Parts: sequence; structure tokens; C-alpha cells
Amino acid sequence: MTLFISKLISEAPNITEVSLNGILGKIRSELKDINCEIIGISETVNLVADKYLIDINGGKIEGLSTPNADAYSAKDVVSTSSQDYYCLVFKKNIPTRLAEIIALKAVPIPNLIRPLEIGVTAIGEQGERFLCVICEKPDGKSLKELIKEGREFSHQFILKKIVAPLNKMINDLHGIEIVHGNINPSTIFLDEKDEIVVSECISSLNGLCQGDTYETVNRAQCHKWGKGEGDKSVDYYALGMTISSIISKIFFEDIKHINILESKLQNGTFSFLNQHFHFGGTIGDMLKGLVTDDKDIRWGFKDIENILMDGSYSLPAVLEKPALPRPVIFKEKEYFHKAPLAYDLARNWEDAKAFIKQSLLVKWLDISASEQLTIEALESLQEIAKKRFSSYSLFSKEDEHLIKVIIALDPNGPVRYKNLTFYKESLGALLIYSINNEENEITQFIANSLFVDLFSYYEQIAIWFKNKDYATGLKDLKQATGNIRKAGFGFGIERCCYDLNVSLPSQSHVIRGEICYGIKDILTYLDKQSIEIDELLLKKNLLCFVASRIGLAEELRVTKLISFYMLEKDKTFISLMILGIAQEKTGVKELINLSELYAEKIKTILDEVIKGEAIKKDIFAAINKVKSQGNLNLIKQSATDIYYLEQDIKGFTQATARVDFINKELERLKDKYTIEREAKEWGLKIAVKVSYIIVLFSIILAISGGL
Repeated sequence: MTLFISKLISEAPNITEVSLNGILGKIRSELKDINCEIIGISETVNLVADKYLIDINGGKIEGLSTPNADAYSAKDVVSTSSQDYYCLVFKKNIPTRLAEIIALKAVPIPNLIRPLEIGVTAIGEQGERFLCVICEKPDGKSLKELIKEGREFSHQFILKKIVAPLNKMINDLHGIEIVHGNINPSTIFLDEKDEIVVSECISSLNGLCQGDTYETVNRAQCHKWGKGEGDKSVDYYALGMTISSIISKIFFEDIKHINILESKLQNGTFSFLNQHFHFGGTIGDMLKGLVTDDKDIRWGFKDIENILMDGSYSLPAVLEKPALPRPVIFKEKEYFHKAPLAYDLARNWEDAKAFIKQSLLVKWLDISASEQLTIEALESLQEIAKKRFSSYSLFSKEDEHLIKVIIALDPNGPVRYKNLTFYKESLGALLIYSINNEENEITQFIANSLFVDLFSYYEQIAIWFKNKDYATGLKDLKQATGNIRKAGFGFGIERCCYDLNVSLPSQSHVIRGEICYGIKDILTYLDKQSIEIDELLLKKNLLCFVASRIGLAEELRVTKLISFYMLEKDKTFISLMILGIAQEKTGVKELINLSELYAEKIKTILDEVIKGEAIKKDIFAAINKVKSQGNLNLIKQSATDIYYLEQDIKGFTQATARVDFINKELERLKDKYTIEREAKEWGLKIAVKVSYIIVLFSIILAISGGL
């Protein structure tokens, strides 16, 4: 299953030797079957790929470290190269762009720092293993540093030496389906030869490190962990904002008194930029095309290429969506566009719930013929709200209705709920963030959203707005909904963490000092460390990881025999079955220690359940016979052998019937004894009375005779 990934990692072919068609999709389809052995394990501490030595003692490189990975200097100890390297040591509790790392290792992109080597390496004195990636250090200084130092750039230089290579680099990245997500003046370096190189895009999730200045208005609204992968146009928007900073020498991220997002929302990005600096000529027109807030008409590779080749281009007549003829007023503020209103409705949640009850939205939109689809969507929503409501009641009726109204107003925008804004594609990363940082309200919202299948609403949005793209990305969310509704081992919110984050290693408490990307890693670790079964079962996390990776869809049943109902949800048996499926799937053989531990634990359970000593002895003998083979499935089969269980049921039934018979006989005998005893007592009483009467009668006769 991982043949394609194995080839990419081990051979690292260049761009001419790899079919680029769907490369990222192929990698992602195999990620569930990846393991540390495929990635490559180094047995030497601090050494990656038997070549690059990490300088842990030198401390982190702050400028190259990210929330996902710490950067350290590294040295090639095999060759005499003078090139400087650094190593990204990835944190274990966060999903990574693993598919992108593998793809970029195989496919070099000019002007982009890329992964040279990838491996699982023991780090530091403790020898704890981490995922490590080796990259070349960028030469020179960043564009932002150079501009702050006073470096001047002519328009010609900007076009030829900065825009042209950036345009090609972005296009090459998009050619293998990767969005960079972090293009800005701080990540673009210029060396002594005036050649540019762009920072890698694999050390953090897409957009996590990108400043709001360089994000589209929709992504800038989102939680840092809630941006998702984004579409290709976000890189061109960032390119436009970068060009504007180079020309104007204005870095809005450093200006605290300007609310960049609100200004962009109200006026449009290009109008916002022109308020601070006049952009004219060819570059001004290029900016108009690149920073338009309508992603459907935003400029891309060919538009820029035309300008660079011969200066020919044509701007659309309209680069921003037209304002509505008259505004709607919310909280004493006028709105001529739907997107800014959607943004403020979410930020003023309680007021918004009262506002949408006033039916002002449909009246406002009704003056524009272009808003008919939105009107129909809002009217349909209103009718739905009158008729039914989520049976699970995890949201209030008003909250759920407002979430859906905001989506209908801005279907291209993110999901908005009170102070939380995110794209549905980012739900997995956002869930991990909330758990790691104990943001319980976010965790609960995500759990509730999945449980009520909130995101299937986008299927209705796709129908109402006649755009099937709105319903993309729902497959994994629907799967997570099914799995969070099940309560058994291998399911629940922990399962969703792995279903929605295929690159997340196991977060189980029993994994210490190791990193486990695949079920083969888990099985090998459990067997090697001889983890006690009770500790393994203490939390659901490990089995949820395994269940996700094997694609377990339904809760497992131990046995169909009603008489052994107590085993149906036994954690030990369920875990044995899940790990048995994993062993069969991976082909891992001879899990001797793990089999021994399970065999003893299973026998302890059966000792309480099996009634017949002879049957119990036979079952235990069968378990003992197979446990040395290291096959978990054989242990389960021996422990739940239908023949023995039915024999135990039969024997127990017969024994029970015999006991019942004996008890009834005892009762009957007891009743007979009671009757005899009472009869004797009554007989004695009657005899006494009769004797008394006879004596009395004799006395009377004697007296009568004497007279």
C-alpha cells in the first residue's frame, strides 16, 4: 500500500522522473499505511539519514522555528560541502504537512527551500525519537530586512528579479497541488547575487505562520489553526500584498492602530492599499488583479506571465463585487455588502440572533436581482427552522439557525460561531489545538458540530446556490460524525482526532520516548515494551488511533452467544480484536510478548465466566498452545471457540437443571416433614383433650354411681 511513498522517500527522483499528475493525492491516500520504517529510522543519536548531525546544544534558531517544529543547525558529516544546513525537529502532538514533505523531497522546486532528507531520529541525552527534516539554510537577508535597512528596488528589478521567479515558483508548487501559504517579505530572501529563495512551506500547517496582512479577508478572520489548506489563489493574493509592501515600504503588520481586516472588508483590499500609497502604472494594475477579494477573478500565473513577457494584459471591468443600492443597518452601522455583515453578525452573536428575526435581510437583498439565490436560501432556512430542529439539541435552535444564516450570506467564507471562525477543512487541526491547549469550549463545539452533522448543511448550500464546490471536503467530516456517535472502544472524539488528521502520530499515554506514525509502529512498540494490558486500556486513545488507521467502521462483537453477553463490551477482548485486525493488515509476525500478556489477561477473565472446570481447562490449554506463536487472532479464536462455549452453556444448563431438581425435592421433603410434625403436634393436642374428656367423663360417672 505504501509503495509509491517508499519510492519517493528512498529514491528521491528529480522532477523529470516523477509523474506529477495527482502526486499529492497519491501520497495522502497512502498516509494511513505509513510507518517509521518507511520514513527511515536512524539508530545514531542526533544523526539524520546517516549524514546530517544536529547541533542540539547550539540552541534553537528562532527565525526558522515555527509552532510545529524547532529548528537547529545541522552539519553534513559525510561530504566536505560548505553549505549550511538546519534541521526541523517536529513536535509530536501536532499534525504535520507530511504529504507535502514527501512530495517536495522528491520534486525540487527552483527558488524554494525544500526538504533534503527526512527521518525518525533519537534526539538529545534522553534519546527520544522525533520526525526530523533537513533543509538548506537560506543565504542573504529577507526583503523586509533589506527594505528596513534602506535598500531601494526599481520597478524593473521588482518585476524581473522578484515577481518573475516567485510567479514560477508558485506555479511549480501548484503543479504538484501544494499551496505555500506563507509568502511575505519576511520569508523571501535575496542573496549577494540578487537571486531570491523562499522559505520552506512544510514546517507548519498552511497559514499558521502567515500574518493577517498577507491573508485574504476570509482567511484573516479565521482562528490561526482554522484556515485549512486554502486554494491556490491565496498565494497570489499574498504575492500582491508582498509587492505592495516592497513598493510602498509600508508593513501593515507593524502598525497597531490600523484595523487592517475591517478596512479591507469595508473598502476592498486594493482601495485599502491606495488609501496609504498610490499604486499606478503596470504594477498598480497587477496589484488590482492580484489582491481582488473575489478569488474567482483573481490573477494567477498566466496573467503575470503575460505582463512579464510583453507587457500585455487586460483587467476585468469589475474587480470587486458591486455594493448593494442601499444599506442594511445593524448596530447603527451601514452595510452595503454581505461579507462584512456576516463578519459582524458573528462578532455580535446575541444581537445578531435578535436582528435576523426582523426579516430585514430579505427586504435588503430584494432590491438586487443578483441576490435572488441568497434570498431563496434565507427563505428556505426560515421555513426549515419553523418545521424542525436538530433532535440532538446540542445547540440552541437560535444558535444553529444563525450559524446557517451567516453561511448563506457568505457561502465562500468560513464557518462562524460567536468568536470562533474557521474553514470546515481545518476542523481536524483546530480540534488538536483545542485539546492541546485545553480550550474546552472549542473542543465541545467541534464535538457537538460533528455529532449533529452540522456540516452536511453545505450540501444544501450547494443545491441552493447551484455550486457543487460548496459541498467539497465533506467525506471525512461525515465519517467523523458516524464515529463520534458510537460509544465503544475505538470510537468517540479521540477517534475523530485521527480520522481528521491522517499525519498525526499516536497521542497515547503509553507511548514514551517513541513516535508512532502507523499501526506497525504501535504493534512493535507494545510487544517490545511489554505494556501491561490494564495500562493499555486505561484510556481509549491508542485503540482509537489503531481503529482509525485500519478503517474500523462498526463496533466489534466478541461472541454472538447470548449466554456470554458479559463479554460483548469487554475492553480486553475488544482491544485484542482491534490489534488482531491491525496485525493481519500489516503482516507483523510473532508478537510474542504481547500475545503472552493478552493470553494471561484473557484467562483471568474467562476464569470468572466459564463455569465448567473441564471446559475451562480445555480452553486454557488451547490458549496456551497458540500464545507462543505470537498471533493475536489465534488467542481470540481459542478464547471464544464456539464449541467450548456451547459445551459450557450445555453443561451449565444441565447442572442448573439438576440443582433445580434437587432444590425442588428438598422443598418437597421439607413440606412433608412440616406436615408430619404439625400432625404430630395436633395429634398430641387432640389426645390430651380426649384424655381430659375421658377422665372428666369417668369422674362424672363415678360421682353419679356413688349417688
